[in-house]
Amino acid sequence: LRGPASAEDRVAVLDELSKLNSANTNILDQLVHKTRLISALLEIGDLVRLDAENEMSRELASSTGLPHFMWYPESTDSMRALMQGDNKANLKLAERHSQVQRLTNDANVAQGFGGQEIFRHVELNHGKEMLPMVAEFARVQKLVLTWPAALAWIQWDIGRITEARTSIAKFGPNEVKTLFRQTGGGIGIAALAEVSAAIGERASCAFLLSLLKPIRNLCATAGYGVLYFGAFCRYSGLLAASLGLYQEAIDDLERAVSYEGSRNAPVWKAYAEIDLARTLHQSGASRDRVIGALLAARRTSDESNSPRLARRLRVAAQHVEASL
Repeated sequence: LRGPASAEDRVAVLDELSKLNSANTNILDQLVHKTRLISALLEIGDLVRLDAENEMSRELASSTGLPHFMWYPESTDSMRALMQGDNKANLKLAERHSQVQRLTNDANVAQGFGGQEIFRHVELNHGKEMLPMVAEFARVQKLVLTWPAALAWIQWDIGRITEARTSIAKFGPNEVKTLFRQTGGGIGIAALAEVSAAIGERASCAFLLSLLKPIRNLCATAGYGVLYFGAFCRYSGLLAASLGLYQEAIDDLERAVSYEGSRNAPVWKAYAEIDLARTLHQSGASRDRVIGALLAARRTSDESNSPRLARRLRVAAQHVEASL
């Protein structure tokens, strides 16, 4: 039951296992169960239940005194701060995260810390500084295809389009299908989709869209509550727009805006609103509707302190307003 397409089945199985093992008092077994459940709940976007499960996980972890279990709930707290665009709160949590990391040799802790560190720096417009770290993860962990996909995404974000094009060219149909089956592959899928749509790789866009359609109501994530990368319907919307399927794209992007609003994820809501404005513009929608989407993105972006988001909004506004 790996990969985002199986997330809802994983939640159902984990709930059933919880009932069957209700008499099990082994705290470590309970913690392993909680971490898997939190991961699956993030993928299906059930943040209310995720927060409740994370609090229970925190109580259990505290009773063990084991650093690698204490890390999981704190990592989820840190992820939630990133979702809310609160980079200052995330940095404070990351410092605590780093303290826990130094107390354990668990590779999951190191990768989780690294993943959040990379994403925080990208949101602070320091993606260029993160390229060596991401490239090293991609080199060392060749079987984890999310890392080379993330490398392409950062290359594209900082304007290295030729390098990004070269990076995504390494993903043929087999590699993409493997990514869809890997644990934590959701972020890699989202990264490939956004880059492919942005640089006009039509064949890749059509293939990715066919795979994303069945999971468009789920979320792109990585690790056990480590990173949230937004609703898949945002990425299916970007792909559809790149293929000229504007009404499908608008429907998906409007759905993404709604989802991110309900999940208290203003950064991701604003990104979806920016994409919606650009897609409306491309589709020939009315000036009022396009400007309305841009203004909504500006209001939402005020809820976060993400320099990258501010940059993306500024570029989108300049592009749209110049041709209205």
